[in-house]
Amino acid sequence: MKSTIGAWLALGAMVFAACTDGTGPGVGGPGGTAQDRSEVTAALDASGYSSDSFSDDGAVEMVVPAEPSASGAATGDPVTLPRVWGRRLGQPINRNININIANDTARVSHAVDFDGKFMLDITQDNQLNPTEKPLKVTRLQNALLVKRAEADASGRRWKLVQLSPARWVVTDQAKRTVSVTHIVVEVNGAVKIDVTDPATLYDVDNQLPLLAQGDVVKVTATVSNTTGTNNTPDTFVFLHVRDRGVGVRGWARLPMEKDADGNYVRTWTVNADVRERLAVDAIDAQTFKTQTDDDYRSDVVAIPYRLKQ
Repeated sequence: MKSTIGAWLALGAMVFAACTDGTGPGVGGPGGTAQDRSEVTAALDASGYSSDSFSDDGAVEMVVPAEPSASGAATGDPVTLPRVWGRRLGQPINRNININIANDTARVSHAVDFDGKFMLDITQDNQLNPTEKPLKVTRLQNALLVKRAEADASGRRWKLVQLSPARWVVTDQAKRTVSVTHIVVEVNGAVKIDVTDPATLYDVDNQLPLLAQGDVVKVTATVSNTTGTNNTPDTFVFLHVRDRGVGVRGWARLPMEKDADGNYVRTWTVNADVRERLAVDAIDAQTFKTQTDDDYRSDVVAIPYRLKQ
């Protein structure tokens, strides 16, 4: 069962303001004990679903040509992807965790701020010399855990039972002009999860996609872009999977292509042997036109999945 979390997110916003120290982890919230809060955060870390990253760190080369199709004739300024580009999120400048514990239930809202860099090489000199531009993003995710009557074999008393997708948004709300509004994940032709609100909680054991090696996964994303630049295409969209091949756990960055309905689509055959997350990454095309301007606009939504052992 999926559930909305608006009420306790509002409470979380107040606690965030109270517990942030500006440099490192801020953990707060009503109910429970300090030990409970420590065990809840440890359970989230151990799940493998709450990593700060969704791609390789730094500027990397585009191995696969990426030219998403655009419907209709090109009417604006054409934009092509540089050969080398990427992000460096850096260390969090704020990590805010609100844990609201009532009885044996812990509701968690997690916000992590990064002051990073977007790196790209748009020169035509055949040398690897990327420039940098500002990148300030906030990672958001929510979770619900329940306390076991007895600790499990690993000594853990708290179990993760519901989880939202993770989302990386531009920290400045005025710059949030690119949005991933809908993601559908199909496995071997059957819809496994349909996300219209990344803040929604999904049951970990019953609603997160369960994948096996060899499964064919199709990801369809709807993206809006109100930035207002005159670029063609206006948006580049990628699928990030931590799966470069059998036994290789590095991130792969796969370009998604526009279909006849205006959605972005990509298929992927599972080779990975660990549970992870897949991420849809929408970037405003203007980001790729300038070397150092403060014009980074993006929205990233990552959906966790389970893997059959």
